Amino acid sequence: MRELRDDLADTASEAHFYLDADTAIRGADRRRRAFRMTVVPVIAALAVLAPVTYVGLHQTASPAPVAEAPPPEPGTFASLGADVLGGDALHTADGRVYPMPDTGGYWSRGAKIPAGWFLNGDNDSRVLYSGGASVVVAEGEVMEYAISRDGSHIAWLAPDQKTIEVVTLTPAGIEWETPREVTEDGERPLVWAGEDVIVTATDSGHNVWTNWSPFAEGTPSSPWVDEPGRVLGVTAENLLLTTRVGTDGEAGEDCQTLRSPIADPDVTGSLACWSYERGFGPMSPDGRWLALGGSGFLGVDDVPQARPWVVRAGCGADDDPVTWVAPEAVVVELGGDELVRCTVDGQGTEPVARADLPGGIILTYYGP
Repeated sequence: MRELRDDLADTASEAHFYLDADTAIRGADRRRRAFRMTVVPVIAALAVLAPVTYVGLHQTASPAPVAEAPPPEPGTFASLGADVLGGDALHTADGRVYPMPDTGGYWSRGAKIPAGWFLNGDNDSRVLYSGGASVVVAEGEVMEYAISRDGSHIAWLAPDQKTIEVVTLTPAGIEWETPREVTEDGERPLVWAGEDVIVTATDSGHNVWTNWSPFAEGTPSSPWVDEPGRVLGVTAENLLLTTRVGTDGEAGEDCQTLRSPIADPDVTGSLACWSYERGFGPMSPDGRWLALGGSGFLGVDDVPQARPWVVRAGCGADDDPVTWVAPEAVVVELGGDELVRCTVDGQGTEPVARADLPGGIILTYYGP
């Protein structure tokens, strides 16, 4: 169960986007194959140990510049443009290794953000700046969190589950926003829509969503209810994209719904059922693309005007998306043994053997 929980906790679609257990478990099985990699001595020999300065809770530190790395060699770990978080170190694509503090737990989740990295462990969560400052933002185990599209805001359910905390990352350091008091059982941050956090809970099998703005005073929006399904993400126009079972009785995630992230049924757009033999993967950081299992990318910009949706070819007939590492590039798994960086125009790097990567999880990218 612990291994499954760790596997469910990362990727751009994030574990809390899965609103039914079967879909979550299938996704975890796929990610477990892609994420659990073998550490090999050559990685340690080529890496450069980066200095880290540890900063306590509610303290802050300013980012420091980092020298630009040379272009990566084809067919190497660096060519994927991905950062990997292992149990005791963060390995970056440009060859740096940041040792993780020994907090008595495992570092198993996180994300690449413009300021550096958000790292989530069993006993605390922190922001690691590229220059080496490591700032604690939460003490205790954080199970649910959401990162804004541009990577500048992070919301999480506090370990005591009484509040939802938010920080803003600025060039000067970390700013703490006014927290939200949790009022419903199971309430947690789901996803950012612009400057708002969509907070989710469940009631009688339905999703109860509320928009909350950490940056504006006033009355929160009224909750809005939707059928059970899976949240794929928020589009570039800040529309929530979800799936639901087909309306004419067929099984599978073959209906998509776009809606404004406010409690206004007049701006809800229910798309026609669209059946596709490949599963939906994570949404791109800019909200314009969905990666598809079995190779391909689904453009969201033309929805709902374009029917059927335009699907671009991926980088291999049997590829399986792992996570987005840039606004228009995703790391995909080829045949279970190799990884490729694939762009939305179908351009792929030379394959990299999984054994040539450090052990851990590939971190999802958030940012421009």
